[in-house]
Amino acid sequence: MKSYIIFLFFISLLIPLVGVVSAEGINLVYDNGDIDIRDPRPVYIVSDNIYGDAVDMNRMIAIRDGLSQKGVPATVYAGPCPSAHNEVLLDSNVPEDAVIAEISYMCAGTLNSKGNEWYQDKKGNRDVVVINWSSNTKLSEIDYLPRAWDDNFSPRYFRGLKNPLNHLKENGIHYDESRDVDHVVDKLYKISLQKG
Repeated sequence: MKSYIIFLFFISLLIPLVGVVSAEGINLVYDNGDIDIRDPRPVYIVSDNIYGDAVDMNRMIAIRDGLSQKGVPATVYAGPCPSAHNEVLLDSNVPEDAVIAEISYMCAGTLNSKGNEWYQDKKGNRDVVVINWSSNTKLSEIDYLPRAWDDNFSPRYFRGLKNPLNHLKENGIHYDESRDVDHVVDKLYKISLQKG
């Protein structure tokens, strides 16, 4: 009888987590949508030039390896490059439901472009995660991000971006500013399990 009560107790703990049990497997349901534990979406990792090619590449590899250990197909899309965040969206070999992880310092012009029609069209159904690796700028702590010194692509009149974090959220862009590889891996893992 005691074993039966313990069994019922554990089942009662699982019931709130399990959404559907079928021949195909178990889907967990969280507040942010269906999560299919069998079939994570692929993650493509890109990085701007931050600390130098070797350091930046090692960071991308560490994230890729962490995701791979969790069963997520992850690819370091390219070596560190300021335009990789756009190139990955233009690549027809990158699936429409992929997760794109963009590691960068916070450039107001780049963040501003996330809301333009071209970017949103190329992003399509993909989830984009902006990963802020700046030790000096946390989007959660600022109301204005000035134009970067090396921004040579924004219009001349562009001086910066008001409420950059809200801008990302309003345009369906995820973000992480933990600067911690394990935290980033966990966040990307959870997003990869959401239905695209």
